[in-house]
Amino acid sequence: MELVTARLLVRRFGPTDLEAFVAHRIDPDVARFQTWGIPYSRAQAQELLRADAAIAPGQPGEWLQLASSAELAQFAAASLGTCTSPGALGKVRLR
Repeated sequence: MELVTARLLVRRFGPTDLEAFVAHRIDPDVARFQTWGIPYSRAQAQELLRADAAIAPGQPGEWLQLASSAELAQFAAASLGTCTSPGALGKVRLR
């Protein structure tokens, strides 16, 4: 699953994104607006990405973290939380 525009790439996280994902999660300027706390461990990140790998995109009621970056970047710059609303196929909430 990928969404590509002229300046943005949104895709599923892969194994090479782990360090960037952890760095994003422990950034105080990011975390203060989110539901996770600091410290956020590498083990927590591994578990979240492992669980997300089992979620089908668009599965109603399930949150899925997606990687977002500049199109040519090799690693994720940020995460994008998505959730398809139960009973509202075609509508996705972003966080």
